Amino acid sequence: MLSAEELQQQLNISRSTLYRLRKEGLPHVQVGYRTIRYDLVEVLKWLEENDYKNKRQEG
Repeated sequence: MLSAEELQQQLNISRSTLYRLRKEGLPHVQVGYRTIRYDLVEVLKWLEENDYKNKRQEG
């Protein structure tokens, strides 16, 4: 399970993009009151199913 910062680095996305994706349904797990973790496999699957393209990586 990855923290928000670790996931941002893995996907090369900004914090605001991560928050937007989470509002759109990006899978995450709430651990405790303020801690959120992400399963990289589930996230990648969700991104593929939702045809997400990272504009940062496309140049």
